[in-house]
Amino acid sequence: LIAGAGVTIDVSGVIIKDIESSGGASFSALESTDDGNNTGWAFPAAASKTMYWVGGSGNWNDRIHWSQTSGGSGGYCV
Repeated sequence: LIAGAGVTIDVSGVIIKDIESSGGASFSALESTDDGNNTGWAFPAAASKTMYWVGGSGNWNDRIHWSQTSGGSGGYCV
């Protein structure tokens, strides 16, 4: 990716691999994963979140088991 100085490129919620950025712009991947071999990208630390397990047993990566509130509805986040 090439973008000129003074330009800000922000993406979020992505997995980035093998992407080179240049041209003087600011490239940031917010709440994203650096999967390696990237140059010119900033991966700021994500803010912490409090999440609650709901809905009994299951797989940790099933979003239906995560809620924003204790005893709330699932589907918040993985």
